[in-house]
Amino acid sequence: MTTLYTNKIPIDKRLVYDDQKIKYHYISFFESNINNIIDWKIFDPMLKGKTKKPYRFDEKTWKILNFTKWKIDELDDNKSIKSIIAMNW
Repeated sequence: MTTLYTNKIPIDKRLVYDDQKIKYHYISFFESNINNIIDWKIFDPMLKGKTKKPYRFDEKTWKILNFTKWKIDELDDNKSIKSIIAMNW
């Protein structure tokens, strides 16, 4: 069984660019204002070497995904993460 989680951060705030390349993806299932999030947890999707686009999760979102199998479900037009599917244990 799986659960679909939607990224609450507005589309125009989800990506941080460096030299016109995506530097970070911001993802939160609970908070729409990135200024209200004090601590961002970083996840490197490559898990080895340096990635060019690590994901940054708020604390609550990180607690859901940290020990769960998950995958990106849908991307928006600007390639930001719109939703994630996570397995229920």
